[in-house]
Amino acid sequence: MLAEAEGPVQRAMQRQLAPLSEREQSELLALLRKLCAGLDGQARTPLVPAGLGASAQT
Repeated sequence: MLAEAEGPVQRAMQRQLAPLSEREQSELLALLRKLCAGLDGQARTPLVPAGLGASAQT
């Protein structure tokens, strides 16, 4: 089920980032990761970066 959503999610992300240059896209994503990491302690559930899965938290 998640694999089926991967294509549409990637296309949506590409559309959202399209107005930005590659450098701006990289900067934005780095800042969003920093923001998420900084707020992780206040979240109801911890952030698990894509591709790591639950096993990375143990």
